[in-house]
Amino acid sequence: MNKIIIGTVVAVVTIGGGWFLMSQKQLGTTTPEMMTNSEKTVFEFSETEFDFGIIKQSGGIVSHKFAFTYKGTEPIRVKGTPGSCMCTTASADKEIYQPGEKGILTVKFNPNLHGEPVGKFFKTVTILTEPQLDIEPEIKVWQEIDLDLGEEAFELGGDNHSQSDNIIEIANDGSVPKQDNLRSGTTRKFRLTAKEVVATLADGVEYNYWTYDGTVPGTFMRVKEGDVVEITLTNDENNNNKHSIDLHAVNGPGGGAVATQVYPGQEKTFSFRALNPGIYVYHCATSVVPEHMANGMYGLILVEPKEGLSKVDREYAVVQGEFYSILERGKKGTTQLSAEKMYDENPEYIVFNGRVGALTGERMLQAKVGDKVRLFVGNGGVGKVSNFHVIGEIFDTVYPEGGTPVQNNIQTTVVPAGGATIVEFVVDVPGVYKIVDHALSRLTKGALALLKVDGKENLEIFNINYK
Repeated sequence: MNKIIIGTVVAVVTIGGGWFLMSQKQLGTTTPEMMTNSEKTVFEFSETEFDFGIIKQSGGIVSHKFAFTYKGTEPIRVKGTPGSCMCTTASADKEIYQPGEKGILTVKFNPNLHGEPVGKFFKTVTILTEPQLDIEPEIKVWQEIDLDLGEEAFELGGDNHSQSDNIIEIANDGSVPKQDNLRSGTTRKFRLTAKEVVATLADGVEYNYWTYDGTVPGTFMRVKEGDVVEITLTNDENNNNKHSIDLHAVNGPGGGAVATQVYPGQEKTFSFRALNPGIYVYHCATSVVPEHMANGMYGLILVEPKEGLSKVDREYAVVQGEFYSILERGKKGTTQLSAEKMYDENPEYIVFNGRVGALTGERMLQAKVGDKVRLFVGNGGVGKVSNFHVIGEIFDTVYPEGGTPVQNNIQTTVVPAGGATIVEFVVDVPGVYKIVDHALSRLTKGALALLKVDGKENLEIFNINYK
């Protein structure tokens, strides 16, 4: 079979029973003999599709091995093997292939992670390489699910992808490193560990998180303009997925993601110079990027201006995030990311600092009357804009989107997905203040934090018994 698609860059050719994916860079017809080596994808698969048939949900994960031969003339590195849905994962048997070397791509399908279990369907896996190929190799798996355990088990089941059976505390308490008087231009070193853990998302709901250092958001990093920043990322050996880090404070390819793609059990280090002051988001940038972020892989890095920030009494980090759980809000059990809900931007939960109630109750933020409070506010996304507001307070100063120019006397400030800002205000009256996304329907999804202010009443400013 010779199949040529004119006017695009794709040709699929079978030669001697093998499959080749080829490119056509100019219009017109061609033949396999006319193709140059550079125009082939260089991965020859013995098959590019496999049908699992009907899979019993109770049977658990199924897998299939796709054999291939690397036909390139230079070594090539596999950067990732993303599936088109969380239900489909894959791994190559090694990272680097030499010319003529044979390889195996193992594809796994988890029937408990597919969000629409009716009828026959297929999912794809793509091989991403360095150097990048004109046509990225892609294979396809077909399946149909027999829901022998019923819809409820379909939602609650699945591989937990956890390091431990113990449920941990995922919520970051909002604390940040104290201001220091170090001069800019020093070298600051940070070591972060990617950890996949099971933790409480809401009352009675455990979620399979992907994290930096076991919390959401991850470790708050504080540096100064002009500093050399050294980042080491370790991928815990008990993890199941490749991870990386992209810092929006970086001037360089991928923000560091290109340099830090690490497999479980590996670590990589890179450095950058912090050129631009501001508050920045960092996040995982391993394919499929939004899935890593939606599972909790984000945090904040502050680049203080050379002269430093003004002194305040309290500083906290508050980061909004969305969780697209398979399990519907209000139902209890263990759950994971629904890729279908994520791509539809329909989260079950919208929370501050990793889970519902992370900054409430005994964990609410604290201040005293007269304190100047600075909040570093981030939005891990992946789809919604945050409308950040503290009920009963006005922001004396806002650094819009984390930049240098400031605005004064702001009621609500917008924080885009993947963005951050700094707000400052003095608390004049005691009480408990609600921190919200002022798209207030999100309160029911968990977007609430509290700030408790202790001290004496100031009746000239606020008097509830005034007559």
